[in-house]
Amino acid sequence: MSRVLLIKNANLYDPDPKGIRDILIVDEKVFSVAEHIDPPELSAPVEVVSADGKMVIPGYVDQHVHVIGGGGAKLLGTRLSSLHEEVRDAVKAGVPVEKAIRICGENPARANGLFPKKGCIRPGSDADLVILDEEFLVDTVFVRGQKMVEYGKALVKGTFETD
Repeated sequence: MSRVLLIKNANLYDPDPKGIRDILIVDEKVFSVAEHIDPPELSAPVEVVSADGKMVIPGYVDQHVHVIGGGGAKLLGTRLSSLHEEVRDAVKAGVPVEKAIRICGENPARANGLFPKKGCIRPGSDADLVILDEEFLVDTVFVRGQKMVEYGKALVKGTFETD
């Protein structure tokens, strides 16, 4: 059975600002991005998550090609805090959001031959998303459409991705 997730009212950066968008995810992939998407009528249940206008950015890609937290629970804290803190600090210092997140998403994805599968939020890309709160802190993380972090707390421990 397919896993279907609809994220509503996301302040989307891909990494360029796209405004408020809805993101439909089917299984591990982004299926659609639009200004408004109604929950599809499917035989599979549809989980609807409201981003409430929070910033949604592509999942970070480190030089080992893991999305945030790859490498296990111990590294979740270090990778999540160090990589994300660098981005957050750059934004606070005046670097435009799209440039700061491009450094940790699109650029390494391109360098490793993974773009547009990684480093963006577009139809066909892996559903690797980070929802940031108004203080630019990590609220929720989805890896291939599966919720790994919620309210800033890890739900899944271990390696997020293995390839």
